[in-house]
Amino acid sequence: MIKLLAIFITLIISASSFSTLAWTSLTNLNSSSNSVLNNSAFEKELVDLSNSIENENILSIKRAKVAEAINLDKNKSKIDNTKVASAKVVAPEKNIASTKKIIAKPAKKEASSKSTRISATSTKTVRTSNSTKSKSSTKLVASRSSNGYGELLDWWSSVSNIFAIGSTARVIDLQTKKSFYVVRTYGHNHADVEAKTLNDTNTIKEIWGGWSWERRPVIVEVNGRRIAASMTAMPHAGVDSAPALKVVDNRSGGYGTGQNLDKIKGNGMDGHIDIHFLNSTRHKDGAVDKEHQAMVKKAAGF
Repeated sequence: MIKLLAIFITLIISASSFSTLAWTSLTNLNSSSNSVLNNSAFEKELVDLSNSIENENILSIKRAKVAEAINLDKNKSKIDNTKVASAKVVAPEKNIASTKKIIAKPAKKEASSKSTRISATSTKTVRTSNSTKSKSSTKLVASRSSNGYGELLDWWSSVSNIFAIGSTARVIDLQTKKSFYVVRTYGHNHADVEAKTLNDTNTIKEIWGGWSWERRPVIVEVNGRRIAASMTAMPHAGVDSAPALKVVDNRSGGYGTGQNLDKIKGNGMDGHIDIHFLNSTRHKDGAVDKEHQAMVKKAAGF
């Protein structure tokens, strides 16, 4: 009995060892199976990847071929366009004769324009001749100035500044050629002057034959200019023995009471005398004195 129990126990232990061995074997088999399965999946992935790479290469090749085809088509289009353009350029050559005719027409216009230029030139020549006449007349006055005549200058714009108050001038009588010196002391509408010295006063009286309102043509030399003018020899509106600008009675020339317009003393002249220039006017009424203007022009050679 005890032997049978020992045998049964031994059998149970053996069976248990076998079970453990079998379980271990099954586990190992399962691991191997999983490993095999994993290897198979990896191999499948490799195959799929290879196939994908191959498909990508094929696709790239196809894309390259399509791009090449497109480039060929573009080049062909450019060649065709160039041919069309060259054909368009060549086409007008057939109409060279008509083009020449069209070009020939402006040639006539050019000829007419040349004639216009010629007429313009002639017109310019005429204008030049007119300006030459004008210049020659100006030169004539200048040459007269050198031959005893004076410049015809406006009083307001020129002479009043050239022959300013306080300036000394040499006056030449146009007819007798005798000369004397005067100083401009007053005057706005024309020059009020006084003889510089007693000798100058005596020369004035000699030329006019005493004191006189006679207008005579004279040349006034001042600041390098010879200016046509007209002068009288009647001193007025002053007293030589009284201070200048003082209110006095019995002023010369019948001017009565007023400011003494006699600045230069000891020259033998009471008051001042008048010299007119082109367009100057009288002080008493602001009017142009026609007789003075006639003598001015005579002094200029007109």
